[in-house]
Amino acid sequence: MTTDRFRTPLYRTGEAAGYLSVPPSTLTTWAFGYERGKADGGVVRGGPVITAVRPAAPHDPSIPFIGLAEAYGPGTR
Repeated sequence: MTTDRFRTPLYRTGEAAGYLSVPPSTLTTWAFGYERGKADGGVVRGGPVITAVRPAAPHDPSIPFIGLAEAYGPGTR
């Protein structure tokens, strides 16, 4: 089996968050985006900013190597 650094998930979100010293909820938002309701009834959406793969099961890996590298930026050092 070959490992595709862009598509083969290697890290679970919590595991990758630990390596990066960021909260798992933050890494989840970076990986999958977010949608939040506003007080006025509107919705605020943000898209993903790192490469991730939707896991088949809740505790399966979702972050490929490139996603971990993308998340390791100036804010995580």
